[in-house]
Amino acid sequence: MRPSGATLYVRAMPGVTAEWLERVVVCDAKPRESNRTCAGRECPVAFAGERVSVSELRGGFAIAVRSDDMETAKHIWERAEGFVR
Repeated sequence: MRPSGATLYVRAMPGVTAEWLERVVVCDAKPRESNRTCAGRECPVAFAGERVSVSELRGGFAIAVRSDDMETAKHIWERAEGFVR
């Protein structure tokens, strides 16, 4: 099966919407486009060509980070695994 990325699940927080969270995640990744670093080196959206979407779940959110590039998708998965260790 070809990797496509990862999905991170986070708990709901008062006042946080899926739209706001998606904007924060996408904006957090933008500095790397100007040769600056992401907020954290292990950020799963710190790769070029990724797509980020956030959907609301009961009690939280799912942050999906995907790429059509196999190597990028593998790196996204590896970094996402770091969040659960």
